[in-house]
Amino acid sequence: MPHPIPQPDQAPARRRFLARLTAATAALGAAAGAWPLLASLAPAADTLAQDETVLDLAGLPPGGSLLITWRHRPVMAIHRSPAELEALRKLGPAPFETDTEALPWPIRTSHRGLRADLAVFTAMCTYDSASLPPPERQGERAGRFRCPWCGSHYDLAGRPRGYGPARLALHVPPYLALRENRLLVGRTAPASA
Repeated sequence: MPHPIPQPDQAPARRRFLARLTAATAALGAAAGAWPLLASLAPAADTLAQDETVLDLAGLPPGGSLLITWRHRPVMAIHRSPAELEALRKLGPAPFETDTEALPWPIRTSHRGLRADLAVFTAMCTYDSASLPPPERQGERAGRFRCPWCGSHYDLAGRPRGYGPARLALHVPPYLALRENRLLVGRTAPASA
């Protein structure tokens, strides 16, 4: 049977249809090929399980601090005393604080944590990524962190206080309370059974 010859007025419409069909098939094939590649970049389940660190605060007195490592970063937990909480309240918001409603919980609260007397954040300067020493407890800089490299100051809530070039607050890692004196750094919700 002879193949019908398309009429000149039907040829452009058929070409457009075939071009679109070819492009859609190519896009679908590219997505199907890219999916396994992108899925291979995700961390394995055993790596994610090692990404959690238990923080035991049983021996941490008010005014004390504890340093652990999480994701190769220093994380500091500070048990703030009532006097430090009052001083923090009197300081008010940091000069560079933005709209706190846009920040994820628990950073929205004025003390930036699950409990008012406990602060947990990465002890790395947000300007130059230098490790921060424990906060000073006496003198004119009492209740502040000071970056040894750039001189930026942070209060006990991890907020920059206007000294030095840092303008971002210290990062609060995801954590949840297991018990009164135990925290799990690296997860914000209990594991589903």
